[in-house]
Amino acid sequence: MKLDRLRVLSIINGPAAAQQGAAANQQQFRAATGHDQKAGSVMGADDKMQNKAENLGGKVKEGVGKATGNESMEAEGHGDQAKSSLKDAGENVKDAFKGK
Repeated sequence: MKLDRLRVLSIINGPAAAQQGAAANQQQFRAATGHDQKAGSVMGADDKMQNKAENLGGKVKEGVGKATGNESMEAEGHGDQAKSSLKDAGENVKDAFKGK
């Protein structure tokens, strides 16, 4: 359900809106569960959610760029996806050192 909401926000308002939606969901989770932002496992999950939202935004940009013939937007979408993948790799390295 939340993924669909992020897609709609990305299509209508761009990927930044999807990231803001993901941040709002994270704040609601923290408020509901009482988790502090400094808690390592919650921040790891937050970072991963943000990376997924950024990846989704990149896919949307790429798709819109292809559909409209806008090579610049398509390339920007590829870049957003690559950036998200690098962040995911960094999260995986951090998880490996934490012993998760």
